[in-house]
Amino acid sequence: MASTPQQFEDAQDTAEVIIAKLHNGQSFAALALQYGSDGTKTQGGELGWFTRGVMVQPFEDSCFNATINKPLIVKTQFGVHVVNVNAKKDIPCY
Repeated sequence: MASTPQQFEDAQDTAEVIIAKLHNGQSFAALALQYGSDGTKTQGGELGWFTRGVMVQPFEDSCFNATINKPLIVKTQFGVHVVNVNAKKDIPCY
């Protein structure tokens, strides 16, 4: 988790390197394993399905507004994240 301005800056730089590698065809799963620092790294960075209200707001908004398979960088209070949304489901609200 990035907690100082320098750590956030370093994490942003690393995220930009990851995005460039993704654009060059490298595997998200392999990059998650190499660069990841959370519990998803050994799962290829997979979070699985989630609904609104589960994740912190900036992360959630970015995921739900993301274009499929277009990696992006998201900053939250927990750090800097590289996100790649693979699919979306339309779930009716009742």
